[in-house]
Amino acid sequence: MSLALAKRAEKVAAARGVSKVARSPRGFMAAWKRGEIDDYWCRRRAAFLKRHVAQAAQSGEVMWKNGQPTRRHLALVMWAWTPTPGRLAAWLRKGA
Repeated sequence: MSLALAKRAEKVAAARGVSKVARSPRGFMAAWKRGEIDDYWCRRRAAFLKRHVAQAAQSGEVMWKNGQPTRRHLALVMWAWTPTPGRLAAWLRKGA
């Protein structure tokens, strides 16, 4: 997914109190904005995504509820991943 899309979703994540660590000055989003995604961040991102996508799949979680991305979905977005980038972009355009 694009950084521009994640930045737009970041405001929603902040308002909903999602991914405080990933959004912190020392978190993934800050490193991504600075263009500092190195092997360390790639490994951390891969581990986070693997863990959370597996947990969601195992428990049958949906990524969208009542027309909005779930908290877990927003957390995944803060780590540069969404299963539905087009839908997320459209939702954000509508004034999320």
